[in-house]
Amino acid sequence: VQEEQQIAQAQSMVDLMELRLAEIRESGREPLGELSSPLVGDRDFVSERIEIQMRVARVNFRTMQRQAQRARSRNESGVTDDADLQGWNLAAREAELELDGLASRLEMRQAYLDGEISAVEAELKVLELEILNRVSLLNQQLQLYESELERLREMEEAGLSTPSRTRRVQMYNANIEGQLRLAETELNIIQRELASRAESR
Repeated sequence: VQEEQQIAQAQSMVDLMELRLAEIRESGREPLGELSSPLVGDRDFVSERIEIQMRVARVNFRTMQRQAQRARSRNESGVTDDADLQGWNLAAREAELELDGLASRLEMRQAYLDGEISAVEAELKVLELEILNRVSLLNQQLQLYESELERLREMEEAGLSTPSRTRRVQMYNANIEGQLRLAETELNIIQRELASRAESR
C-alpha cells in the first residue's frame, strides 16, 4: 500500500518538475499557479499541474479507503474500538475531499477560461471550496472527539479512567468548536461576496 503511494508521489514530483521546466522555457518566467493565470501559447499549464496532483490524490484516496475497510473488519471482529475505525474513516474522508477539491479546481479553471467567471471569482471560489472542506473535516473531528468524550466519561464513572484524560479531550473538543465557528464565519463572508458579484454581473 505504502509502496503504491510512494511510487505515485515520486512520479508526480518528476512530472511536476518537467512541467515547471517546460513552462519556464515556453513563457520565459517562473510558473504561475493561480486559476486565473493565462495560457502559455496553446498550453494550459495550470490544468496540467492539477491533473498530475489528482493522480496522486486518487492513489491516496484508494489507499485510505482500503485502510478504512480493514479497520471496519477489525472493528467488527472486536479487535479494535470504534475510535480506531472513526479515525480511519476520517482519514479516508480527508483524502476524498482532497481529490474532490482538485476536481473542482479543474472545473473552475475551465469556467474561467470559458469566460463564465472572473479572475476574482475564480480565486474566491477556491477559498470557498477550501473552507467548505475544512468545515466538513472539523465536523467529523468534532463527532470523533464527542464519541471519545462520552466513552471516557463512562470509563471514569466505572473507575477505569482519570478526570485529567476527560479534561484533555474536552480541551481538544473546545478547540475544534472554535476553529469551526471561525471557518463558518469566513465561509459566510466569502459566500456573500460571491453572491454580490453574481448579482452585479
